[in-house]
Amino acid sequence: MGILGIVLRSIVRNPRRSLTISIGIVLAITLVVGVFLTADYMGHALLIEALKEVKVDLEITIAHKEISEYEKVIQQLEELEEIKIVEPYISGYLWGYNITKDGELIWPKYNETTGITTYGEMIVTYGFRENMSIGEIVALEGTLNLTGNNIAITSELAEILKVKPGDRITFSHMEWRETTREIKKINATVCATINIEGKLKEIIEQPTYDRIRFGATGYIVTSIEFANKLGLAKEYYYVEPEPIIVPKSLMIQSEFKAQEEELINIRYWVFVDRDIVLNPWDIDETLKNLDRLEIKIGNICSYYGYYYYTSNNLRYATYRYRFQMESLKYSFGLSSLPVLFLAWFFALTANWISVNERRREIGLLKVRGATNKQIFTSIVLETVIVGVLGGIVGVLIGYLSSIYFIKILAEKFAETLIPKEVLFELLPFYIGFSVIAGVIISLFAAFIPARRVANMELQKCLQEYLEEIEAEKWKPRLTWILFLLGLAKTIEMALGLSVLKIMMQTDFYTRNIFVILLLILLNFIDMILIPLGPLFFIYGLSRIITHYASKLQKFFRAIVKPFLGELSDVAVKNFMRKSTRTARVMFLIALTLSFGIIMVTTSASSTQFTIRTLEIEVGADIKVPSAYPTNETQLLNNISSIEGVEAITTIRETGASGTISYARLIIVDENYFNVSFIRKEYLEYQKGSSIEEIYKLFKNGENSCIISQYINEEYTYEPGDILRITLNVGEKQIRMDLTVVAIAKVLPGLQYWISDLYYNEVIIISSKCAQNYFNPQEITPIQLLIDVADNANSTAIAEKLRTEYDEIYNAVSFEERVHETLYESLQPVFPKFYYIEFIFALIIAITGLSLIMMMAALERQREVGLLVARGVNKKQIIKIFLGEIILIVVISFALGIVEGLSIAYGFLKTFMFPLPGFEIPFKISLVIPFDLYMLLIIGLIASITASLVPAWYLTKKRIAEVLRIHH
Repeated sequence: MGILGIVLRSIVRNPRRSLTISIGIVLAITLVVGVFLTADYMGHALLIEALKEVKVDLEITIAHKEISEYEKVIQQLEELEEIKIVEPYISGYLWGYNITKDGELIWPKYNETTGITTYGEMIVTYGFRENMSIGEIVALEGTLNLTGNNIAITSELAEILKVKPGDRITFSHMEWRETTREIKKINATVCATINIEGKLKEIIEQPTYDRIRFGATGYIVTSIEFANKLGLAKEYYYVEPEPIIVPKSLMIQSEFKAQEEELINIRYWVFVDRDIVLNPWDIDETLKNLDRLEIKIGNICSYYGYYYYTSNNLRYATYRYRFQMESLKYSFGLSSLPVLFLAWFFALTANWISVNERRREIGLLKVRGATNKQIFTSIVLETVIVGVLGGIVGVLIGYLSSIYFIKILAEKFAETLIPKEVLFELLPFYIGFSVIAGVIISLFAAFIPARRVANMELQKCLQEYLEEIEAEKWKPRLTWILFLLGLAKTIEMALGLSVLKIMMQTDFYTRNIFVILLLILLNFIDMILIPLGPLFFIYGLSRIITHYASKLQKFFRAIVKPFLGELSDVAVKNFMRKSTRTARVMFLIALTLSFGIIMVTTSASSTQFTIRTLEIEVGADIKVPSAYPTNETQLLNNISSIEGVEAITTIRETGASGTISYARLIIVDENYFNVSFIRKEYLEYQKGSSIEEIYKLFKNGENSCIISQYINEEYTYEPGDILRITLNVGEKQIRMDLTVVAIAKVLPGLQYWISDLYYNEVIIISSKCAQNYFNPQEITPIQLLIDVADNANSTAIAEKLRTEYDEIYNAVSFEERVHETLYESLQPVFPKFYYIEFIFALIIAITGLSLIMMMAALERQREVGLLVARGVNKKQIIKIFLGEIILIVVISFALGIVEGLSIAYGFLKTFMFPLPGFEIPFKISLVIPFDLYMLLIIGLIASITASLVPAWYLTKKRIAEVLRIHH
């Protein structure tokens, strides 16, 4: 029988051994395949959602010389098989235009008192061809006839302008040509009032910037030709006359003047046949199709246009999807590496136990003439086959588990796609991936044990008892080096230190090349130790503890004596007996706990950090970044009357100079300290002072100010110093002498970003202080921070401000931003994934511990039988095993928890800063979720329970049966 036959027979005859080796592989591949399938599913759902948001597949702008050319462009583009519809149009805001009716100005509004013209409404004009094929324009009054000088106006705008069908209006605007200017007047007739519906409405009303309302108050619809007549499509280019390159002599004698050429910008909405262009299962092919289509379009556009520009919205959406999916899978894959490592380590431990169990069998094969190479090959081949089977089982379980993972990680996408359909399409790829992963893990896990037992002397193979075949040679130098490197990294992280951080925050080394090289070398080593430091520390310490266990007997005895009493000596000796095996299982458990604690706590802490930064960004329950009130007092009264609004603070900003070159001067009213999310630690002030006293100075209108950190560090201003500034308000130049009362690290609602005050000159004064010199209301626009009652719905109030107040161009609530950031994005996926991964890692570790204890129990059957024969009862036998388990679990848990918390805390202090050299201006707390406590307790109970099962099994056997085993 060949080697393969022997291997297959061995697998069939001893399925328990094969199952033991494959457990870690199956669990790891189940996790990886499950979450990767979930990521793929989410990616496809994201692609579908992204494509839904693409209202226009491609947008083209062509600068034509003749307006009639657009018809030829449409004809040729629609001949392409990938394109279904092409719709040309001209559009533009009527900014700088006057609209009159019967000689009276109806737009914009003119204030006769102030002499200021305000464009209170945003009017957009669209010019379409007569047979437009998308959307629907419904005539409410009059007849829709977009020929000649006819225009149609949306009903809301018609009401504002007070026009109706049949009215004649005049558009006037200033047109510049080189150094001359001319007032153009174009007459038009209102043919109808309309509503824009369907896809056309979706296209023209889609937001141009997230959360900021740049939409129009109303629309004017006309023909392409009349929109061009209004001047909305005109572009002027200066064209050099021929020849462009002239002799030097000719350049001296003549002057070449650029000629102004008028071009017409016509835009095109292009809708493609997505079934032809898009392949959701092959993104690379989709992107190639889109690139090829863009080349075809470019060939046509370049022929009819002086220049053209294409915006490929489908490609942008596909790239965005691809980036999100690859980022998700990259994060999942990187985070899964520890589990794959644990699976390998588990398989390695299982292989050591397996070859130890088969040692005498291998010895007999050698007696029969089997060579070392044949034995090595058979063991490795057997393990690889088990790995392949484990990979196949893992991918099948992973496929089934991914449906469950989708409910946890991707619940909001479940309505977009049917999970089973998507997962089944992706399954073939992961079968190959899982088989390869299973082979790699099993191959690396089997190599060293197979080589050790294959090369073992025949006499040792046939011995009745061999202390520990997997025992590694004690290498004190290497072990202590690894331990000390890991310890140094752990201490460094726990103290929040980092070579990279030192390099970024200091410049003393820049004058010495040797110091630079040394720091670069140290930083390189330091970066390597970030992932390897915990591994080195746990491995080194577990080896040291088990090797020097004899010197720690009193300590170990003290741990188990409360549970075992006189039997504690037996338990400690059993703990010391298999030092290498014990060290491995301690390493497995401690590394699992350390990894899980790091991932879960840093994730929870990051969430808390995100919430704090959102507090700084928004500043209060509701923030209005920009408002242009015609009557500020009335606007504030109207907002205050909204149910749930408790207080409002106004913020204004202008520029100031003086002893500093230039600064942002921010003016806040006295409510700022009550309304905003400001905290005491955000300000530095003189000893003996308090934030309440600073608030009192601002409330009373004292000539005081708060300055940014940058002014403090760059210009050395301290609290108590006098700061002189100059600013212009209207036509007045104002000088102010201000006393610095505090230095601001953070001012919620007033910053562009979290590090704003660290890098910029910012001065904050109170409105009452400003009133001593000028009227603050002359500075517009204003910002508002709004405080709402605890039981009020701030999101609903923000929506009311956005929709019902034309003077407010945006309003966002803190609740909205938290929900968008933590729940509507992909960010909530990762904390859930870390919990799932931690549970899988715990299962692997607990299974490994149970396996070790099972093998220990089987190896000690005769010993247990002799103890029972001498009068030791079953309860005491279980206690002996319990003591050994307690020692392993307590030490492992203590090691893993201490290391995990140290690294997690160090990570938060060292790496959670957004810019080089910038310190977070508030304390980042290490958040330990309640779920983590529950997982640790459950893991502890499960570890002890699973490990006691083998001992309980032995106590059920009869003494004669146990003692007969070795005879």
